[in-house]
Amino acid sequence: MRKSTGLTKAAAVILSVAVTMSGSGISLMAQTTPTAGQESAEEQAPADTTQEEITEETAEETESASETDGEEVAESAGEGAVEEQVEKAEASETDEVKEPESALTTGEEEKSEVKESSEEILVLGAVESDSETAEVSEKVEETEETVSAEEETAESAVDSEEELEIQKLNTHGENELISLEIKDKTLRTGLAEIYKAEIGTTVNGEAMTFKQLRALTTIDFTKSDTLKNYNGELNLTGLGYAENVIKLDLAVPCVRTIPQAMMKGTESLTTLTLPDELCGIGANAFENCVNLSQINTKIGETTVQNTLPSKLGSVSSRDMGASIFQGCEKLTEITLPSDLKNGLQDAQGMFMYCTGLQTVTIKSEVTVLPVSFLQGAGVESGDGMTVIFEAGGQLQKILSDSFRMANMKTIDLSNLSKLTQIGSGAFAGVATVSAETLTYAEDNVQSKVALESITLPDSIKLSNGSDA
Repeated sequence: MRKSTGLTKAAAVILSVAVTMSGSGISLMAQTTPTAGQESAEEQAPADTTQEEITEETAEETESASETDGEEVAESAGEGAVEEQVEKAEASETDEVKEPESALTTGEEEKSEVKESSEEILVLGAVESDSETAEVSEKVEETEETVSAEEETAESAVDSEEELEIQKLNTHGENELISLEIKDKTLRTGLAEIYKAEIGTTVNGEAMTFKQLRALTTIDFTKSDTLKNYNGELNLTGLGYAENVIKLDLAVPCVRTIPQAMMKGTESLTTLTLPDELCGIGANAFENCVNLSQINTKIGETTVQNTLPSKLGSVSSRDMGASIFQGCEKLTEITLPSDLKNGLQDAQGMFMYCTGLQTVTIKSEVTVLPVSFLQGAGVESGDGMTVIFEAGGQLQKILSDSFRMANMKTIDLSNLSKLTQIGSGAFAGVATVSAETLTYAEDNVQSKVALESITLPDSIKLSNGSDA
C-alpha cells in the first residue's frame, strides 16, 4: 500500500508538469510556475519517501526472510525508475519556467531598444524639422526684404518725379470690365447711355469693357439722362481710361470736382467743356494734353468759350491743384472770370509752358495770380502773349514767378489800383523791366520775346521776395 502511495504522488507530479508544459501562453506558464518554497518541498518529498521506503524494506527483510531477492531487486528497480522520472520532470518544469522568463527579458530589452531608437528618430526629426523651419523662415525674411526693397525703390521712383498723380497705364485688356477702375456705378451707367448715343449699340454699364470705353471719341455727359438728373456728386476716377476721347463735355451739375491726373497726357483730347458748378480740379488733371485747344464753361444753357468756371476754389482754394493745364501747347486763349477772386491762389503753375497762348484776360474781381501762373508761357512769335487786366481790377497780389520767362513784349498794370505786392521773380527772365518804383535786372535767363515796357500803378511796393 505504501508503494502504491509513492507511485501516485509521482504520477501527480508528472501530470502537473505536463499541464504546465501544455500551456499556450507566457502568462499561463507564469501562473503555473511554482514558488521557491514549493520547489523545495517537492524536492524534499521524494527524498523523504525514498528514506521511508528504505526503512520499511529493512524491516520487512528482517521480519520475512522468505521474500526472494528478485522481488527486492524489482521493487528497488521500480522505485529508482520513479525517482528518475520525478527528477527529470522537475528539471523539465524548471527549464520551461526559465525559458519564458528569458523570453520576457529579451522582449523587454527589444522594446527598450525600439523605444530608444524611436526617441532618437523623433529627436533627429525634430532637429531636421527645426532646421527646415529655420530655412523657410530665412527664405521668408529674404523675400520680405526683397519686396520691401522693391517697394522702397518704387516709392523713390515716384517721389523723384515730384508729382502727385495717379499713374494711368494701359494695363487692362480689351475684354476686362471698366468697373476695375471706374468705381462709381452712376458713372458706369451714364457711360453706357453715352455709348448707345454715340455708337448705336446698347450695353449694360456693369458689363461695359475697356474696349468699348476706348471706342468713344466723344463723351458728352449731357447725352445721359442718368447723369443730367443725378443729385449727388459724381466720382470721375477712372474716366481717364477713355484714352481716345477727342471731345470731353462734363457740363452736368453733379460734376463738382475732377480728380488729380485724370486726363494727364491724353494726346487725343482737343476740346474740354466744364460745368460752372465745378469747384475743384486736382493736380496735373490735364497736364500735357498737347492738343487741347479749347477750355469752355457751360453756364445754364450757354457755353462760354475759352473761359474757366467761376466757382473754382470757392469752397477752398486748396481744391485747386498744381500744374492743372501745364504743357497744353495748343491753347491760344483763356479768360479768368471775376467770381474767381482768390480761388486760384493755390493753383501753382496753372498754365505753365502753355507756349501757344496769345491772349490771357483777367477779369476785374480776380485778386490773386498764383505762383508760376504763366511761367514760360506765351506764343514765341510776333509780339508774344498779351495779358489784359480788366478796368477797375481788384488784383492785389502777383505771386512769385508768375510771369517768369513768359513770352510777351508789354504788360499794363496801371489800372490795378489795389495791387500792393509783386513777388520775387514775378517777371524774372522776361528782360530788364524799368519803372519808377520797380527794377528787375536778371539777364541770365531771357524769354524768346523780350519785355520792352511795363506800366505800374502808384500803389505798387517792392516786396523784397515775400509773397505774404
